[in-house]
Amino acid sequence: MCPELVGDIYRDEGISGTLGPEKRPGLAGLLAAVDAGAVQAVIVLDLSRLARSVKLVTSMIESFDQAGISFVSCKENFDTSTAMGRAMLGIVAVFGQLERDLTSERTIAALGERDKQHGYKSGRIPLGYVRQPGQEVIEVDGQAATLVRQIFARRAAGASMQTIADELNSAGAAGRFGGTWYRSTVKIVLDNAPTYQGQHRHWPPLLAK
Repeated sequence: MCPELVGDIYRDEGISGTLGPEKRPGLAGLLAAVDAGAVQAVIVLDLSRLARSVKLVTSMIESFDQAGISFVSCKENFDTSTAMGRAMLGIVAVFGQLERDLTSERTIAALGERDKQHGYKSGRIPLGYVRQPGQEVIEVDGQAATLVRQIFARRAAGASMQTIADELNSAGAAGRFGGTWYRSTVKIVLDNAPTYQGQHRHWPPLLAK
């Protein structure tokens, strides 16, 4: 059973426990309080809320011990004021990291399989293509495909990338996500030439080879 909480509460809501204190302001605040000698005990709901890295957990617990601070995890029902509690802490930390690593491996494998079957892993797809919500097949986006062809036509005619960007902005042609065109964004489109020419077996071509 978790003891009654008295004192400051440190939260990192919506932030992964895999991250260190440099990216978790709540955890950074707790460690600062520990360094200042303002903490007598650290109480968490479960160990994964403190961290999901064995190295990070071990380092923090050692710091707590050196400062004479007890560590209590409510879910696992152990505290580091006892030998058994310290032993259980190491075991739970190892399995917590194992769970994280297995999840990462499954995610990588799933993205790899998606890439094999549908030609992309995740994230944005090139201008000129669209993926319907809930579907994996990549289709041609007619209006955007026309814009892509115009960009390649102007480049073939000798226009610089900056000139093309200026022309698109003057014509009111919105970028991929409604933004302004720049030389760099025109280059991104041009760099996707192999895909637009049909060299990506999963996606229909937009340009002649």
